[in-house]
Order: sequence, then structure tokens, then C-alpha cells
Amino acid sequence: MPRKTRTIEEVKTLFELFECTVLTTEFKNVDQKLDVVCKQGHHYKTAITNLLRQGKLKSSGCRQCGLESSSRKQRLDFSIVKELFESNGYQLLSTSSYKNSKSKLDYICPKGHSGSISYINFYRGNRCQTCYEIKRKGELKTHDDIYQSSFYQRRVYPYICV
Repeated sequence: MPRKTRTIEEVKTLFELFECTVLTTEFKNVDQKLDVVCKQGHHYKTAITNLLRQGKLKSSGCRQCGLESSSRKQRLDFSIVKELFESNGYQLLSTSSYKNSKSKLDYICPKGHSGSISYINFYRGNRCQTCYEIKRKGELKTHDDIYQSSFYQRRVYPYICV
């Protein structure tokens, strides 16, 4: 039994189910790349086989719309971000600049230092850079302290000093 050949009108009707407009004027076969505009106005090229999988309708096919939808689903609500900062004693100064977990947020730490850090770094345990530098300078003061530190204790030297 020969396969059914589709007309450009049938293809356009199929894409209209997903609120997409086909710009291509002639249709050759199901593997042909078609110029399409999605309901959000994104231009892309796709074959009808990408829209039909095993006789079932798949998704709208627009990569940009898929990425934006996925991004919206994964983005944290600002109240969750603010709650994490406040539970650690930090005052969050940024209010409307939160876009994603990698965008910088301005804060004031419990000791009064101001700075900026991304949510993901704060979530992973990084905190105020100024407090860290003050603490780090105060820890290692003399040569003996440096030699006694865990960094030098872990080293194994393959030779013996005479």
C-alpha cells in the first residue's frame, strides 16, 4: 500500500492545531524542512516528521518556546530566595533584579558588610567575601602556623632532607 502524500494545505492545517503558521509555499515530502512561525512569533525550520511521532501529535516543535517554558518551570520564586538569605541572618537588598540562580543579588551580612552573590553560590554555602577574607587573614599568621596547616601536613615528599 503506497504512502499517502500530503498537500501543503493539509500540512498547514496540521500546524494550525498548534497555533503555528507555515511560510513555505510548496510541499515535497515529510522530510522537507518547512519555514514556520510559532504563536509567540519565533521563526524556525522543522520537518513534519518532527511534529508527528508514531502517529501521535507531539509538541508545538518551537525550540525557543520549549526553552522558555522549561525556564519558567525551574525558576525559583523570589520569596524562597529571600527566605534562605534571611534564615542565615543576611538582609537581601535586591528585590526585582532576580532572574535566575546565577544572577547576582546584593546583600548585607550579619556583621554589616555589603556585597553581592548569586543564589546558587549562597545555596552551596558561600557567604560574605569580606568576612571570609578577614577570617582567612587571621587564621595563618606565622610560618609555623602555615607549616602546621592541613595543606602542608597532607603532602608526601619522596625524598629525605639531609
